[in-house]
Amino acid sequence: MKCPNCGRINDSSALTCDCGYALVEVTVAKTSSKDVDKARTGPKIGTMKVASAEADDTKDGGKASTEVVIVNFDMPFMSIVFLLVKVALAAIPAFLILGFIFFVLTSVFAGSVVALFSQLGR
Repeated sequence: MKCPNCGRINDSSALTCDCGYALVEVTVAKTSSKDVDKARTGPKIGTMKVASAEADDTKDGGKASTEVVIVNFDMPFMSIVFLLVKVALAAIPAFLILGFIFFVLTSVFAGSVVALFSQLGR
């Protein structure tokens, strides 16, 4: 696919060009207010506020924003598996560091308790 911004030829599966231009078009489907109300009351993955490029027309002086309700998202199964494997592998060093910190704190606490009881026993 040829980038309309810089003219570079990209792979057909590329989502963005090296220049940063988005090669895929994001389309927003028009929905009825009934569908929007259904999405707001149904199960949600998350919501986010998107600032618009309009002038300051809000009461608090900030940029005007539009609420976006994420109803569904599609991700290939193997991508999810690879993501979860990466998260599991990244958690190993974190658990080792937390274990070391717990060991040090426990040793200091145990040493303090032993010293306290040895002073009381005299």
